[in-house]
Amino acid sequence: MSGVLKSFDHYALNYNAVKPTDTGKSIVEMGCYSGTTPVAWIYFYPDGATLPSNTVNSSGMIQLCYEIKRFNDIITIMRYEKPLTIWADSVTGGGMVSSGTTELIGQQEGV
Repeated sequence: MSGVLKSFDHYALNYNAVKPTDTGKSIVEMGCYSGTTPVAWIYFYPDGATLPSNTVNSSGMIQLCYEIKRFNDIITIMRYEKPLTIWADSVTGGGMVSSGTTELIGQQEGV
């Protein structure tokens, strides 16, 4: 797999006050951290918006972009899965958040 893969264990949310006329602005920004070191930002945009490309900048910081309708999916992963990884490929534009390992079916870490 090409691209950049990073592990993270903390997150922080910024829920922005965005008007419908604020084209191109994210509604939610989610910082992903390994300890206290930022490794990625996940941005959520209005449904139907043209999303910026998923990228990795020159310092290795990952940026993923989703429509806001995917927020509950991502926050659920954050709440119930561990370890977590984030991956992006600037060449293909691919990106994902995933559990860092396989797990038994029916296992739920947060319970």
